Parts: sequence; C-alpha cells; structure tokens
Amino acid sequence: MGDGLDPASPEYEEAFWQEQEAAPYWTVPIAHGGEMPWLKYHERGLLVAIQRAHQLGRTVLLIDTSDDAVVDTFYTYNAALTIEAKRMVLDVARKSATLDETLEQCRVQLVNAMRFGKTLYVRLADSACDFANTFNADDKFPLSVFDRKAVASLEDYKEGSANNLFHASHPLSAVLREHDLSQGIFQPRFSHKAAVDGISLGFEVVLCTRFSTDEFESFLHSSLPMSLLQPIKLLPSSIRLKYHACVLPRWRRDVVSMRTLMASDWLPHQVRPRV
Repeated sequence: MGDGLDPASPEYEEAFWQEQEAAPYWTVPIAHGGEMPWLKYHERGLLVAIQRAHQLGRTVLLIDTSDDAVVDTFYTYNAALTIEAKRMVLDVARKSATLDETLEQCRVQLVNAMRFGKTLYVRLADSACDFANTFNADDKFPLSVFDRKAVASLEDYKEGSANNLFHASHPLSAVLREHDLSQGIFQPRFSHKAAVDGISLGFEVVLCTRFSTDEFESFLHSSLPMSLLQPIKLLPSSIRLKYHACVLPRWRRDVVSMRTLMASDWLPHQVRPRV
C-alpha cells in the first residue's frame, strides 16, 4: 500500500482508504497506529474512520473483539444512549417484555438521543437481534435509524432552524409524541460550530458487534440492513491504555471523558497504561 509514498502525505492516506474500500471491512487502529501514520497528535483512528463513513453516507458497524470491550467503554464514558440488543432478544423470548414494550424503550432512547445530540449506541454484543424483520416499527424504531443519509438530514430541523420535526415528512418524525415536544416543537441537537468536511457533530447512530471478522457477515446479514452499514474492525493502538472509571480531584467529581483522554497527551494518574 502506498509503496514509495511519504506516510504523512495525502497520497498515502488516499491509497490507504482505497485499500479499505476494496476489503469486506475497514481495519483501523482505535487511536494511533502504524496503519494510519499520517494522523496528527489529536486525531484518533476510530473517530477519523467514523467521519469518513459518514461522508460516504454509511452508518458504522464497529467490530470489537478486544478482551476489555474498549468500544463499549468509550461510548459509556461519552454518555451515549445505549440500546441493549441482546437483552431485547432475551426479554421478548422469555416473555419478560412484549415486543411492543421493547420497541417503546427503543423509541425513548432514540428520541432522547436526538433531543440531546447524543450517540445512539446499538450494542449487539454476540447477538443477531433481528432489526430487519422483527425489532422495528415505523412509529417506534424504523429501519431508517440505520440510514446515515436520513440521520444526517435531521440537521435541516436542528435547534435554531425554522423547521419542526414533529409531523414533518422525515422518516424519523413518526417516532415523536406530543409529550416529546417543547412548546409544540421538536428540534434535534447538532453543534453550531462550523461543520468539518460537511459533517456536523450531534446525533448519530453507531452499532457494535462482538462477532469476529469471520463471523459477523454470516450472523448479521439477514438481521440488519447491511447495505447501509460500514463494518470497521478496530485494532489495538501502538500503546494500549486500559481506562478505569475514576473520580478526579478538583473536577467536581466528574468522571473522566474518554473522548477528552483520547484527544489529549495528558493522562491522570488514575488512568494506568497497560502494555
């Protein structure tokens, strides 16, 4: 890949992405790594790959087989709103919840993620939750949740705009109820900062599976709209860090943000490196 090219050059980066496109899934380091040598000190492979997938109109399906489930930890610390897909399957199978009740729980998480501009994190674990045929409903959890283009178009209705998502023609408007509104209006939250490469920070959808690269396609091909997804295999970085839930002094007992730690060269002593 990129033979004879400067690893820090745009040409090397483009050659890398062309190679990824030719593969059945992308392979990137979680943070830094030799696979993406052009990354600047503040950039992380995971976030760069997600941004590129969004530019291509795809929702990411992260493949995380790490022993410490580092992706789960990352999104937990970033206050993502999580849908526990495996638990949904078990609850319905054991009749501890009806399908309608389960979809209503999904709807609430979806609405809150849109309202507060958070990531809706669909944790598949080692399950093949059948969103394509069973766990979906147009007025609760439509399949358009997995359509990055539909999610990105919510920016037309963002806070401060003149548009109201409630009763709009958008495919996600049907999930809203009267009690979800503020003065009769619902507007998803996106950053008002300038968009980077046409992508604004705010509500997004991320899926994560524990199935290996040899397994995920066979297990998930009939339960998810795979044509809308970009599978991404995450590799350990050159230096792996195991993050502990910790409370820092003088930070008003706030839990450390994984995004802050991953973007910073400074690590508090409670976050211990592991080789």
